[in-house]
Amino acid sequence: MLSVLGRPNHVRDIVRALLCQVAVLHAPDDVLIAVETSGGGN
Repeated sequence: MLSVLGRPNHVRDIVRALLCQVAVLHAPDDVLIAVETSGGGN
């Protein structure tokens, strides 16, 4: 589990980069990406 806190535009950029690296550098059988979006953001 990973939580990223901060300014929304910075958080989006960091999370996007992390997800891209995980998706590209790991086999599909090795990784599961799940996103939970409840919260106060837009």
